[in-house]
Parts: sequence; C-alpha cells; structure tokens
Amino acid sequence: KTDQYLDLIEELRAKGMTIIPIIEGPEEIERISKYKGDVGVRVDLNIKVDTHWDKKFDRFGLSEKDILDLPKMKNLKILHYHLGSQIKTQKSILEGVKHAFSVYTELQKTHSSIDTLDIGGGFGIAHEKKKKFYTAKVVSSKIIKLLKNLSDKAGVKHPNLAIEWGWYIVDPAQITIYKIISKKYIEKANAKAWYIIDGSFMNDLKDTWAVHQKWHVIPVNNMTSSLKRVWLAGSSCDSDDKYTAGGDYILLPKLNGEDQYIAILDTGAYQDALSSHHCLLSLPAKIIAHDGAIKIIRKHETAETIGKFFGWNNGDDK
Repeated sequence: KTDQYLDLIEELRAKGMTIIPIIEGPEEIERISKYKGDVGVRVDLNIKVDTHWDKKFDRFGLSEKDILDLPKMKNLKILHYHLGSQIKTQKSILEGVKHAFSVYTELQKTHSSIDTLDIGGGFGIAHEKKKKFYTAKVVSSKIIKLLKNLSDKAGVKHPNLAIEWGWYIVDPAQITIYKIISKKYIEKANAKAWYIIDGSFMNDLKDTWAVHQKWHVIPVNNMTSSLKRVWLAGSSCDSDDKYTAGGDYILLPKLNGEDQYIAILDTGAYQDALSSHHCLLSLPAKIIAHDGAIKIIRKHETAETIGKFFGWNNGDDK
C-alpha cells in the first residue's frame, strides 16, 4: 500500500467511514498499527488445498511465524486469510478454517482484542452444470458448526465470522449473449465446425483465455433444432480468441439460415472489469432486466467511440 493510499484511508475514516485496513507485509506494520481505528492482519496459511492459486510463490500476507511475532496492537481485530480462487471442494474450505483457527487462538494469547476471523473468498462456481458442486448453505452451516466446536474445545469466545464470496454472489447476475455470424468446417477434431461470434472472448470474457475457464453455453433460439458439435471463435485476429470447452466440444443448433444467438451463463464476476478493446473491437451493450423491466445502461460502442480512446477525434477537439 502506498502512503497516499493509507492517507486516503485515514482521511475517509475521519469523515465517518468505517474502514479496517489489513496488514499485508512487514513494511506496513508500523504505519497501520498507529491507525486510530480497528485493523486486521493477513496470514499466509501453511496449507495446500485444491484451488486455482500460485501457492508455491504466494506473495500475500505474513507467514504464520511472523503473525505470532507481531508487536502488541490494541486495535487488532481481524485475522484474515485467502485460500485461493475457485476452491474445488468443501473439504478444502473446512481445512482452511480449522488451520486458520489454530493461528487465531495463538494470536489471541498476545492480542486479546482480536475477535473476527475473515476466511476470505474463493468459493467455487460450477460453470459446468453437469458436475455436482458444494452449496453455500451446506458449507456455511459446516463452517459455523466447526468454529463453534473448536472454540468450545479451546475455551475461547466464538469469533465473529466474515466471508468474501464475491465471485459466488455476482457471477450468476450476468449472462453474455452473442450472435453467430459465420461458420467454418473442421476436419479430424472433436468439433465439426467453428461458430464465429460477433464479439471476442479475449475482450469480453477474459478468463476464457487467461485461466482457461469453462463456461455453460446454451442456445437462445432454435431450441428444438438438431444439434452440432462446435467450437466457438471470437472476431479478433488472435488465435487464442476461442472457446473449445477444454478441447471437448459445445452442442449448439445447426445453422439454418436464420439468426442464431447463444448465451454464456454466470459471467458476472471480473469479466467486465478485465474487458479490453483488443483489435479495436467494441464492448457489447449492457442491459438490466429486473422485475419485468428492461433498461439499457450501456449502448454498444461505436467506431467513433473507440477511436476517441486512441485520440482519433476526426477533427473534433471536444
């Protein structure tokens, strides 16, 4: 965190906002420990779980040893950790909670003010609908039961519990719709044809390319038509702009001369924030559908709009 970042936190707190900064590294201890409000600390748990995370070279938080060697801070309230992204099993989540609680109880011996365990994010999303996946209701119940039993056994007060399952919460809130604009036949592959979309996976659904995310793809229309094994390709010039379901195939209606649209479900997390204009392709329109009402909140970008991003104003200095 830069000094300017921490200055802003202190300024906002002085204006009445409740902000709890989290100590991420040794260089932040002295500055944040002087903060007039509550603070937290992040621990890099010495535990390996089944998740999408670079654990071997993790750069986040303090080691368990450094956590227990922290200087006295009367305002230390939160022990925070983050196991990773897209945690694959509830067993991994519970193992993280159990391990973190052991650090929590040890830290509480020197910092009696600590009263909250923040288990971070990483709750997985089942983009592949055929796979069985754990649920928030079941896992939440098991976490609470586990912490209650561990607390009672250790003779400590039950900690407050914080979670950061943002991906899980916002992912289902968005569906991305594309139009198929052309097709190309494929020889000797799991798929029989490329379906080219009027958008870009590299631009609109960045995780397709970055982490090889699998998606749940369904047809919007022609639901009763015969199906074809296909792969999807974006409209950019990049060979990585594609979705092949991990080398398998996607079943979509055979093209019959009328417009064909497809929907990609659960795209609400990160994809918009990571979107770009690779190959000068425009961002799609954004529409909110709520309680039977439909509202356009972002129009499909025009060529003129994109040009202005690069200083091409066509002689218009406004």
